[in-house]
Amino acid sequence: MLDITGKSLIKQSLKKSTQNMVESIDLAELTKGIYFLKLSKGKILVVKRLVKG
Repeated sequence: MLDITGKSLIKQSLKKSTQNMVESIDLAELTKGIYFLKLSKGKILVVKRLVKG
């Protein structure tokens, strides 16, 4: 999880699974704002924007 400036706030590795992967991230300590969730596996990188209001 990154803030709007690109600073890393939460870093977490997902557990390997043979089925659908579901992971929870506690965002309670984050203030209102815009954040980016960055997911990567090998050469694949996905970034999603998250707005906490």
